[in-house]
Amino acid sequence: MGIVLALILILIIYTGVRCLIMKNQYVIYRKEDRLARIHLNRPEKRNALTLEMINEIIGFFKQAQSDDQVRAIIISGEGSSFCSGLDVSSFKDLHQQSLESLVDYSKHHSELYMCKYSIDKPIICQVQGASVGLGFIFVLISHVVVASENAFFSIPELNLGLAPLGIITYLAPIIGI
Repeated sequence: MGIVLALILILIIYTGVRCLIMKNQYVIYRKEDRLARIHLNRPEKRNALTLEMINEIIGFFKQAQSDDQVRAIIISGEGSSFCSGLDVSSFKDLHQQSLESLVDYSKHHSELYMCKYSIDKPIICQVQGASVGLGFIFVLISHVVVASENAFFSIPELNLGLAPLGIITYLAPIIGI
């Protein structure tokens, strides 16, 4: 891995490839040559998503789509897990939230999935470890998924006897239901 990284850095330095890095607190956007990389960077929480992170990711997808130099988008995660889903601690006071904020979350969830249809560039998902719940959405919107040997995919709502309506709605056309 270190040799590959060193070769990429040498390529960037000696070929004059432009590299743009935009780092928010938990999501990093990096444009290298013709690739846009969206990297989840919250390993201490296994890259669990907050509403702010979802908004940042959607913005980075839109930015990559509007950049004529970008030919493909790669999404990856830092640490042992790709994405452990929604950070439920950010919704611990769910019963106290207004209906508007819950509708807002639902809209962002749908907008994230709609990236599959609004972006005409290949989306590649690199998965290591867990791709769980809302993190599974990235697998669903990708054209190509590259999974490590320790990757696993899960919809935990099923273990609780709940219907994961959002994910099932998106998964059904992919598997032909």
